[in-house]
Amino acid sequence: MAIKIIDISRPISAKEPIYPGNMPVELMALKKFSKDKSNLSGIKMGLHSGSHIDAPLHYIKMGTSVDKLPLDETIGWCRVVDVSKLKSEIGEKEIKKFRPQSGEILLFKTRNSRLKDKRFNPSFIHINQSGAEVLAKARVKAVGVDGPSVRKFRLKPDTVHPLLLKRGILIYEGLDLSKAKPGRYFFVGAPLKITGAEASPVRAILIKS
Repeated sequence: MAIKIIDISRPISAKEPIYPGNMPVELMALKKFSKDKSNLSGIKMGLHSGSHIDAPLHYIKMGTSVDKLPLDETIGWCRVVDVSKLKSEIGEKEIKKFRPQSGEILLFKTRNSRLKDKRFNPSFIHINQSGAEVLAKARVKAVGVDGPSVRKFRLKPDTVHPLLLKRGILIYEGLDLSKAKPGRYFFVGAPLKITGAEASPVRAILIKS
């Protein structure tokens, strides 16, 4: 049986936009082939760079860190839903149309995926509190967005991350859904096993048979 794999990850690169407050990406050459006959690199970066997962520890004092997440929570059947006509936020009305199901992974394709800005754009499409409440009530397994955050930029207090994470709903941010058509896929988004970390980059993929 032929399968199709769609990479929905954004690059981890110094050329990519950085969310304010996050550490810039820096790839450092420790050895170079021209001199050392091998290449060896180090990297400095914020854990919320590129496509990444937020674990409960991000907003819960004693929450689960990424290395403690059960891997079966980071893979599974998902739906990509298209809300690309929205110009501001994803709320209760929009999410209820898709009838979110318990245990599913729901990925929201917005106009964010069409943007190729090299500078951070604070007007990205996000999920508001009423939308998060619908997802929490439905008990979805995970939520993914193609913007840099699931919440509105500089929303204070943040009423979206805590609402989802306290219900055990994992959050994927910074996805690239530009090549993913709406529909059902098998999703893989496992984090790096970083001890005690609240977030981790992921190589997120969709699999279609």
